[in-house]
Amino acid sequence: MNQIVEKIFRETDQFIALHPPKTDQLLAGALGLGLYYSQLYEHYENEEYLDKSIRIVDDVFARLDLGATGLVGSSFSSGVAGLAYLTNFLAVKGLLEIDIEADFETLEEYLYNSAMNEIELDYVDYLHGAMGCIHYFTTRKYSARGRYYLNGLVDKLLTKVVEEENGTWFRSHLLKSTEKEEVNLGLAHGQCSMLIILMNAYDALDNKKEVRRIIRKGIEFILVQKRDMNGRENAYNIFPFHVNKQTPNAPIPNRLGWCYGDLNEVLLFYKAAKLLQWDELRKLADLVGMQTLMRKDQQATLVKDTHFCHGSSGVAQIYRTLYEESGLSAYLKGYEYWIEQTVLMLENELKTDYYRGKEADLLEGLSGVSLTLLSFISPKPLKWSEMFLL
Repeated sequence: MNQIVEKIFRETDQFIALHPPKTDQLLAGALGLGLYYSQLYEHYENEEYLDKSIRIVDDVFARLDLGATGLVGSSFSSGVAGLAYLTNFLAVKGLLEIDIEADFETLEEYLYNSAMNEIELDYVDYLHGAMGCIHYFTTRKYSARGRYYLNGLVDKLLTKVVEEENGTWFRSHLLKSTEKEEVNLGLAHGQCSMLIILMNAYDALDNKKEVRRIIRKGIEFILVQKRDMNGRENAYNIFPFHVNKQTPNAPIPNRLGWCYGDLNEVLLFYKAAKLLQWDELRKLADLVGMQTLMRKDQQATLVKDTHFCHGSSGVAQIYRTLYEESGLSAYLKGYEYWIEQTVLMLENELKTDYYRGKEADLLEGLSGVSLTLLSFISPKPLKWSEMFLL
């Protein structure tokens, strides 16, 4: 299997090399390619890959200094938080010579102030709002400045929590939930990512007792939304993607992916069960997680291509993480199954030029797929998927 994956990986890498990115962004541009080449360097130990990664970061900074950047605002997906994340990722590994403490003072102040303003306006989305900045600061939580900014942002976030009898949730301007009582529960844009990021920040926070309460109450809110699976009606998800109080019983699509669906909640439950010492939550994670493994065809998963966001490679990588979180060998088998499916689909996608224009994109293009395959063949613990909270 490894030889087959290695072969398709090399073909994919050639496609990526021939199609440079069109923007500077992390999830759909040059910064994502910088992350990609850093992981190739760690696997192959070929200095050419490291040179490419460092050159990309230097070029993005140069364009930023000139005011000609392709970055948009402070967001993680397309803005300065993504640049800061990749730079610190490389620096921590000793791959890039930079003094983050000295050189990032102005940049981190900008991220902090932007995120504070976004929280006030309920722009709390992980990929596009304040939680993306908080995600970056969790990687800096052992520095005095990083810890200070984390505490300030989390304290501000807690003032915006919506408290209800059945739990807590966060408004999101992305969903206009200030006008509609709508709550996103997913990893890409909703409650799942917000709670995981709070858990990643937890050991650096001063207000641990209150944060712990909010995490638990946030999970209780999700648990209340639990539904029974109905195989006879081809309805397989147990948790909805979002909750709209005007239509509380709306059908749930069968999406199985990194972005939305039951795999998100299973990941959250495993992480929270450890932090909160909540045995029943872990048992529920086992139950729901095992159920997802029975879903393999397109009708039961809506997986029809290989990209990371809601394609087969994202499903594969999240099963790998669930195995690492739980130790359950069934998840490892699920990981191997979805790697195999990724290879089979990717062979056709490369022939048909399926990813034309998105070759270098991490989230919806070839580089995210390629990184998933690289992690499968590499004996080294590559850490790129931590940016996706995995």
